[in-house]
Amino acid sequence: MYLTPWTARTALPQLLDSAAAASVGDWLFVIGGRDAQGNSLAAVRRTRINVDGSIGAWQTLVNALPKGLYGHTATVSNHRIYVIGGYASGAYERAVYVASVNPTDGSLSAWQATAALPVGQERMTHAAVATGEHIYVLGGYRVSAALNTVCRARIQANGMLANWSCAQTLPSTLYRLGAVAVDNAVYVVGGRPSPSDSPSRKIHRATIQPDGNLGAWTNLGDLLPDGRADAVTVQDQGRLFVIGGITNGATSANTVYVFALGSPTTYLGLGRVLPAPRHRASGVFSARHGVYVIGGLNAAAQQNTVYQALAEWSEWLPIVRRESTPTPPGHPRPRTPTRTPTRTPTPTRTPTHTPTNTPTPINTPTPTTTASVTLTLTPTNTPTPQRRSPRDEHDDTNHRQTTRRRQPPHPTDTPPGEHADANHDGDADRPQVWYHNLDPDSHGDVYRHADPYSDANHTA
Repeated sequence: MYLTPWTARTALPQLLDSAAAASVGDWLFVIGGRDAQGNSLAAVRRTRINVDGSIGAWQTLVNALPKGLYGHTATVSNHRIYVIGGYASGAYERAVYVASVNPTDGSLSAWQATAALPVGQERMTHAAVATGEHIYVLGGYRVSAALNTVCRARIQANGMLANWSCAQTLPSTLYRLGAVAVDNAVYVVGGRPSPSDSPSRKIHRATIQPDGNLGAWTNLGDLLPDGRADAVTVQDQGRLFVIGGITNGATSANTVYVFALGSPTTYLGLGRVLPAPRHRASGVFSARHGVYVIGGLNAAAQQNTVYQALAEWSEWLPIVRRESTPTPPGHPRPRTPTRTPTRTPTPTRTPTHTPTNTPTPINTPTPTTTASVTLTLTPTNTPTPQRRSPRDEHDDTNHRQTTRRRQPPHPTDTPPGEHADANHDGDADRPQVWYHNLDPDSHGDVYRHADPYSDANHTA
């Protein structure tokens, strides 16, 4: 089914849709959105992701957006979150804000304004992707029309953006679309060509050129089994997930479509369905923790639920399953069930001690016997060793062996990767050490789409 079963995680403290989500290391952020009264929100909420994919309580951060936004996008590059466009106080936005995240403690800097979209290119319900060197903004909605422009900005060394270029276009106008960037190409998925059109089934692909421009768009065909708009669109290792969204029948969906991206791009089949239909939800893919679907709409009501699933090919799946294995009824759960295999390295230590501490071939009594024969050749001295019995020799040999057995173990007796209280916190050999040595950054692309109430009658 390509995904593990969906699991409900800690819910948001507020009902909302049309927010943006971002993941940096072990931290998950939900930025802005629209509440149940239709107000645009400036709040930024954060939670920590645990090794099994569960999340902690949501915290509202001091560094809120400069203004309330919904229908905007958030994308991540080099531990920085870029928030682009959206809708605020009755106006379409072209502002772009950037803030940096400390991946160790999840702290977020104050938001700074960077290069804004050009005049006339303000928009919402667009898609955005980051490739490491550039950010691309694709399609969207402005005033009363969908857009086909593609805007590109280079990410400078200090994290700020150079001026935008909006010279390129999509094959058609599109808003409420999804997009991902993978293997030097950008893919555009579904969306609405106009408010009167049904959601599209098409996927388009363009190659990123050396100068950052996009090549010609290739229509990969009507690959979606059903048209989709307002879906969560993410990718992992060349696998595309199109999650939920609005269907051709203008209903909220819980289906998940899975594709293998590339040449050709192929439809793999259905993934595990969401526990409940969702559209205009926030979505993010964390490299270590899988897919998160946050908030959104179910029919006409805002939601605060958070669902998470892991890709079945993820290298983290065995660890997650071990951490989250339920305890059988009537049996208390061990305090630290995952430490047993890590802290019982008997098979490793036993062969190391055996050859070192059993030096029988070395300590044979042969040399002592030879010395005794030599001493008997001088009867005048009558030394004490001459009167030693075989029992005495045996006792002395055992004494020497016992002494050697008490010698400190060789430094190599410690198994590789095991360190006694390396953190100096009184808790030796923490099994979590492997986890904190990993690259904290998550490079998943984040997309979110929505529109103002002025578009509420467009059945999206």
